[in-house]
Amino acid sequence: MDISYENNNFITDAVINFSSPTNEVEKLRIKNKDYFGNFYTFFLDFYQQRLVNTLENASKENNVKLNKHKIISSALEAFNQELIQLCIRTLIVDINERKEKGLLEGKDSRSRYKNYNNLIFKSEYVAEILNKYPVLTYLISSRISNKILYLKEVLENLRKNRQDIYRELKIEFDEVSNIYFSSGDTHNGGKNVLIIETNQGKIVYKPHSLSPDILFNSIVDYVNNSDKILKKIYKTRTLNYKDYGYQEFIDYKECETSEKLNFYFYRVGVSLSIFHIIGCDDLHHENLIAHGEYPVVIDLETLIKNNSMYKPRNNNLIDNFHEDINYSVLGTMLLPLNLQTSIFDFDLGGISNDENQTSEIWKSYIIDFEGTDEIQLTKKSVIMNSTQNRAAYNGKAADPKDYIEEILKGFTDCYNFVLENKSGFL
Repeated sequence: MDISYENNNFITDAVINFSSPTNEVEKLRIKNKDYFGNFYTFFLDFYQQRLVNTLENASKENNVKLNKHKIISSALEAFNQELIQLCIRTLIVDINERKEKGLLEGKDSRSRYKNYNNLIFKSEYVAEILNKYPVLTYLISSRISNKILYLKEVLENLRKNRQDIYRELKIEFDEVSNIYFSSGDTHNGGKNVLIIETNQGKIVYKPHSLSPDILFNSIVDYVNNSDKILKKIYKTRTLNYKDYGYQEFIDYKECETSEKLNFYFYRVGVSLSIFHIIGCDDLHHENLIAHGEYPVVIDLETLIKNNSMYKPRNNNLIDNFHEDINYSVLGTMLLPLNLQTSIFDFDLGGISNDENQTSEIWKSYIIDFEGTDEIQLTKKSVIMNSTQNRAAYNGKAADPKDYIEEILKGFTDCYNFVLENKSGFL
């Protein structure tokens, strides 16, 4: 069956022709029984069929072994979460419409929800919903189409780039044992970062150019070659193509000794100096991983910005204050920062060690009263969790305030080196 971005009829046809779920899809249906799990079954089943076909075709053309079972399980789990986010509002509206019209059977809230969940396990009614909400149909259809096309692209690129990956990333693999599909930022038609697990280690696949990472690595090489820098900063192995690339997988590690915490924060200072000089921001806690004694930034899309340093000042004290902050080292977002006048009421800093911060400003919708006909989305405070960015030793996270001297030393060493070698740095 042809799957095209423009044609949405295939998804309605798949619903009508549905017979029964596979074992993998059935497990997800039961898992999500209180979140309209029956509804997603049709699309997960169809998606699995397309995954099987894609992986079988790729296996014929590829000299790399594919663990189809694990890849399919990971893909289904990720898409299941997307479907919940995509469909939940529509289904809440639909169950409430039927409730108001007295069309739900049952003596209590749970039994009425069960009646509705049974209804959305019928092909005819699901087809009605898709016809009633064509935008939802389009979104589901395009997600499936784009995901299959993206998987084909990734597998073909892996086949073509295998030798380059070995040369640059030092991973020589002959089996892809799993692919982890993230739910982060998307690029170029819904593509997102993938973690590819091979029989020789993990690889990060990014669906955009990694030219900023290549540029940063050249800066790292230049700085690390100086004897003024006492502890060399980490250079992430990177392989770049025009519109995609690969990087080594950076895992979280604690420091092996307390002394290495000192080394870690010295390197924070060196990194802070570089990022401040080139005007990089967005180095918040989700973009930093504590890799033993090395702080490693894993997203450098905002490495270079075209900001003018000569903007006219206005008479608003708060605006001028924030502008000064943005052009200072605090503007990198690498250091802990929580200002009363900020739009954030929690610390997003790259090296922040605050756990489970609750925001009274930023809210997100969560599903409440699941498994009942009172199911709804409720706005609640965001709880910020940060773990992988926190340097630690022996199970205890380090407090950056205890390492101010180390940070300052690393920053000063690097900044002075660049001042003395401006032409070489540029």
